[in-house]
Amino acid sequence: MKKFVAIVLFALFVILPVINIVQEFIANDTMHYFREQPSRLLLVAAIGIAGGLVAFMMCRLSSRRQRQIKLLTLGVTASFVTVTGGCFTILLAGLPPQIDLGISKIRMILTVVLCVVAVAGVLWFEFYQVFKKRLF
Repeated sequence: MKKFVAIVLFALFVILPVINIVQEFIANDTMHYFREQPSRLLLVAAIGIAGGLVAFMMCRLSSRRQRQIKLLTLGVTASFVTVTGGCFTILLAGLPPQIDLGISKIRMILTVVLCVVAVAGVLWFEFYQVFKKRLF
């Protein structure tokens, strides 16, 4: 009986997301989007295949090399997000006072800046976690 319940639960967790994906595919009229320009579908397929190959190649590397690549990737990404967010903030701070932003636009700008800071913080934290991890 336990095995039957486990099989049913597993099937639900597999089948329900597939049904959801099919419904979203139909609701968003995805067929017309890709039918207008088939090159979009080829681009999506190429990105998927390239990502799969990169993931496969990453698994084949040694632990030391994987750590180095993770550190490089996280460091470059975190630096880019930090610099871009800083430039965005500096540009916004330098707006002339004659421009009337209004309270709703100021809230929106602060939300964007806080989101960028949060993403940069998470990236730097992940970089730190990978950096302090010791390899045996």
